Amino acid sequence: AVGMWRLGQSYRLGIALFVVATLMPDGGFRLVGTPMSFGVVGCHLGAARELPSVPLLILTAIVLGPLTLARIGTEEASLREAFAPYADYARRIPALVPVIGSR
Repeated sequence: AVGMWRLGQSYRLGIALFVVATLMPDGGFRLVGTPMSFGVVGCHLGAARELPSVPLLILTAIVLGPLTLARIGTEEASLREAFAPYADYARRIPALVPVIGSR
């Protein structure tokens, strides 16, 4: 939710970039390239653990995981095309799993 709020008018459910789109390498985006996808996957994994639900864990692994990775790939292709600094950002910041501490 913080990632959506931080993006403001640049946030869209779809992949298309709009004129108001800006590259934001701060906030949650300084830890992980797709904090919203990280949150969705984390929510599903947490729900599977707490319920406990093996079917939910399996669905997360075979459905949500690949769909999330496909979306990240599409987003990254769009961002590389739209923002020259994105290539450097993508080299430093992991797409889905945050790295805490020095890089």
